[in-house]
Amino acid sequence: MKENFFASSIAGTKIHNSIYYTVNKLKKSIEENRVDDFIKSIKDCKINNYFDTIQIKNIFKISIDFSTKGYYQALIVYKDFSDEFKAFLFKFVIVDNNKMKIIEIPIMPKRVAVCKKDEQPPELAYDGRFPLRSGRSRITSEVLDNLVSDKALKVTQEKENHKNNPE
Repeated sequence: MKENFFASSIAGTKIHNSIYYTVNKLKKSIEENRVDDFIKSIKDCKINNYFDTIQIKNIFKISIDFSTKGYYQALIVYKDFSDEFKAFLFKFVIVDNNKMKIIEIPIMPKRVAVCKKDEQPPELAYDGRFPLRSGRSRITSEVLDNLVSDKALKVTQEKENHKNNPE
C-alpha cells in the first residue's frame, strides 16, 4: 500500500518561481516585440522608457537584494545579441501569500563594466566579507572609474545622462 505525504509549500520557492516567471515573460515579450502586452499586465507600477534598449539573448544571472523598508530589487545580468554583458534592475515588494509585485521596471544602472574572470583586478578581489550591504558595494565609484580609465574593466553599458552627470 502506497502512502502519500503532503506538506505546505516553502515560502521562498514561490518568490523564486515568480521572479523567474516574470523575467522569462519579459524576455519573451521583448523577443516578440510585444512589450506593451507585458506592461499592461503590471498594475500600479512605474514603467521607465528603457525597454527598447534591452535585447536579451541569454540570462546570465538573477540576483535579489533587500533594498529598504520591505522593498527588494532584482538585478538581471544578461547577454545581448552581440554577446556583451548588460544589466537592468526592477524593484518589487512581497505581497499576500508571498507573491511578488513589481513597483518599478526597468531601472538601468549607471554603468555595467566587465572583465575576464582570470584578469580580475586586485581592487575587486573578494576579501571574505559580504561584497554588498544594503544594495551598495564597498568599492567606491572613484576606484571603478580608475579601473575603467586604465582599461582593466570594459564598459558594456552606460546611461547617457551618466556621462554628463555622474551622480
